[in-house]
Amino acid sequence: MVMGRNYYKELKKSGRGGFVEIVENLGEKHCFRLFNLKYEKVVDFD
Repeated sequence: MVMGRNYYKELKKSGRGGFVEIVENLGEKHCFRLFNLKYEKVVDFD
């Protein structure tokens, strides 16, 4: 997750405008929400 945090920090500092947010789901793999849209943790993204 270090790489994701670094990207988030640099994006915020870039001044590009817009909204940036970081979401951590402990125990889940990258893109887990794409494989089961009914999974309870996926609902939190709506």
